[in-house]
Parts: sequence; C-alpha cells; structure tokens
Amino acid sequence: MRISDEEKRKMLEDLLINNKPVSAVVREYGICSESVHFLLGRARKHGIESTLHSSTKRRYSIEFKTKVVMHVEEGNTLRSTALTFNLTPAIVQSWYKRYSERGIEGLSNTRRQKMLKDDRPDADSPKNKKRVHTEKEYQELEKRLRHAEMENEFLKKLDALVQERIERERRK
Repeated sequence: MRISDEEKRKMLEDLLINNKPVSAVVREYGICSESVHFLLGRARKHGIESTLHSSTKRRYSIEFKTKVVMHVEEGNTLRSTALTFNLTPAIVQSWYKRYSERGIEGLSNTRRQKMLKDDRPDADSPKNKKRVHTEKEYQELEKRLRHAEMENEFLKKLDALVQERIERERRK
C-alpha cells in the first residue's frame, strides 16, 4: 500500500518525536515493518524531508551511479547503500544489476535513449521488422514527394519576390 507524503510525515513524527512503537505504526498505517524501518533509518540519517516526494524523477550522473555501485561492490548491502546515498534499495539494485550485466555503459541514462537492437528482447518480433511497401504505395509516396518539392520551390520563389518588393520599397 502506498501512503501519501502527509501520512508519511505524520508516521515519522509519531516514531521520532512521539516515540510511538514501530508495531503500532505498522498496524495503524498498514505498511510492512521493513518499509517502516527503512523510512525511519532514512529519516534519521537525512531528515524527514528526504523520505518525501520520492515519486519525482531525478537524473543521476554516471559518476554518482558508479560511486553507489562501488559501495555495494565493497561488500555493503543494497539496503545500507540506499540509506547512505538517500536512495531506494530498488534503484540501487537496478544500477548494480545493469552494471553487472553491461559494465559502466549499463549506468548511462537510458530513459531517452533507444537500446541497441541486440539488447532488445523482442528484436525479432514482427512489429520491429521493416514494413515492406507495395509498388502502388511507392508510387503514391513519390507523387506526394514531387508535390512537396513543387510546393517548396513555389514558396522559395514567393519569398524571393516578397524580399525583392521589400527592397524596392526601402529604396524609394
């Protein structure tokens, strides 16, 4: 179950300020104790604000990701690494897995980059193959291309005439 930032803040205040037991918070908010302990550790280390707004999409540099992965490589757990760097264990696990599979290139920001064709699991699926056009479709495309070229030439000539007229009026 996902809780709002307001509920998260109240829950952490109950734990940190009001000294409410974790078991009571688990029952009250319906969250697993592991999540509560993780949020509590993160709030103690980085402050309550660090646990809020976790849904915002952030971009991290390759250097930062490498630092995080090396922390895991040194024998630290995913959970302790996440706490150290104020991340979620899921993102640390994702970076570590990508690093293990593809090395430093696996840590590059791939959100807006297309994966290499070899890396795509469905590279051979029919929708990824180039569509074969019929002769009639090619003729139609050629006709549209010729029309667009003629339109482009017309607009260039029109622009030249307009510029010429402006120049003449400026001289007067």
